Amino acid sequence: MSSHRHGRRYDCPKAFLWAFALYFIAIMPILRADRYYVDDMGRALTGYLGWSGDGRPLANVFMEVFNLGTPLTDISPLPQIVSIAILAALAVSVARYFRINGTILPALVFAPMVIGPLFLENLSYKFDALTMTLAVFLALVTVLKTRADLTGALLGILGLVASLSLYQPAFNVFLVFTTIQLVYLQRQDAPVPVWAGLLVMRVAQALAALILYKPLATSSIKGAYSARHSQLAPFSDLPAVVGRNVLLFWDYVTAALTSIWGRTLLIWIAAAIIVALGFSIRYIMRHWAGRPAWQRLLMVVAALGIVPALVMTCWGPMLALLHPVLLPRTMIGFGALAAGASLLIVLALPAHLSPRWRAGIAAVPLLGLVLFSHVYGNTLKLQKDLEDSLARQISDDLAVIAAERELRQFTMIGHASRPAVARNNMKKYPLLRVLVPVHLRDEWGWPVDQLQHFGLTVTMAKEPERPELIKHVCHDDAQPIVRRGSYRVYAADDLAVVVLGDARCEAP
Repeated sequence: MSSHRHGRRYDCPKAFLWAFALYFIAIMPILRADRYYVDDMGRALTGYLGWSGDGRPLANVFMEVFNLGTPLTDISPLPQIVSIAILAALAVSVARYFRINGTILPALVFAPMVIGPLFLENLSYKFDALTMTLAVFLALVTVLKTRADLTGALLGILGLVASLSLYQPAFNVFLVFTTIQLVYLQRQDAPVPVWAGLLVMRVAQALAALILYKPLATSSIKGAYSARHSQLAPFSDLPAVVGRNVLLFWDYVTAALTSIWGRTLLIWIAAAIIVALGFSIRYIMRHWAGRPAWQRLLMVVAALGIVPALVMTCWGPMLALLHPVLLPRTMIGFGALAAGASLLIVLALPAHLSPRWRAGIAAVPLLGLVLFSHVYGNTLKLQKDLEDSLARQISDDLAVIAAERELRQFTMIGHASRPAVARNNMKKYPLLRVLVPVHLRDEWGWPVDQLQHFGLTVTMAKEPERPELIKHVCHDDAQPIVRRGSYRVYAADDLAVVVLGDARCEAP
């Protein structure tokens, strides 16, 4: 195929710079918000690793090396900026492999992966963004760079095991782009043995990587949360569990992507799936005559499997979990599917179409993605400012009480409020309610980390002590010893309860 088949001659450095600039501008509000995102709070305070207990031992190794040893220190936004550079390089690699030429087009095609509404959570972690991005890099490079020979197969298996050991959901990027690769080869009229052989190798790589990773994960996973969410369905229940999870994941996505911007992305993906099916049907029509029966059978099976493959590969092995984690950060495969959709739509455009028209069409989802990322970053900052102010005041009040009563333990009831502007943002973008967590809330482990950032030294009660503490402090005639606009503090003996918002001081 001519190097001018899809537009101007390819320019890697310029394509990389365009991609880096676009992605950096998109996540700039997240960097400006400068919020410790959930796990970041504890890691910034004590520098612990802890990823190994989630079945991610390579994340421990990499971050210890990248941070020049332990304890970890806050070097943000460097990990996020490096992540953007890696993703920009991936955009270039994807464009080169699929022969998408031009300078801006590679950035646009891969943008739904990088600045998609679900992957933004992954980029919000100051400590973890880089390990998650590296997992995506290894999963995708396995598709783009490993050849269909023994050496390529083995290198791909190693890459996938490493990807799983960095962040398991990134494995789905490999599955999605394997499917896209199959569609592309049919679009290029590759012989049946070529794409069928490559597909067999990809399936073998995936299975081998999962088999090799399983004992590694089993030996490293610790804690009730990780153990629960890594349980696989019994083989007898697998079809029912997979069917249930397909509906769960797609219901979650369609509920999260509301209004015009979200529906545009979903329609974009639906259109690309139709394009993929069209490529497969066209392939059958062009290659049916004179082919042996086994090749005809493979062509039909491929055509029938394209739609379910694209619908299911974005969730991958998570479909077999009894208790999958339904959170944006685990849905990396959906971003890969959205980027794959852009790729397929660009590949379907007429050859004579000018580069500007190609870029314009590829940019259709971009406005909504960039607007959402900016609203998200701004909402993060609003929530951070509110909770930092609240945490500082609560920490000061508890310090005074501790000095007077030798306070031993405290707990929290209720949760911090949302800023007025954030509430308005969430009316239009309901996904923000999940993406912008309230750290100061009861029955969660993070309030104590949030308060420790402002000098708290009192221990926070854990389950099972918490109900008894509340029962001891929150009796019928209990009166707050501190009353603020956003919270009250109740105390009895050496125990205290912080009651946030409109919550009541009462035993559960």
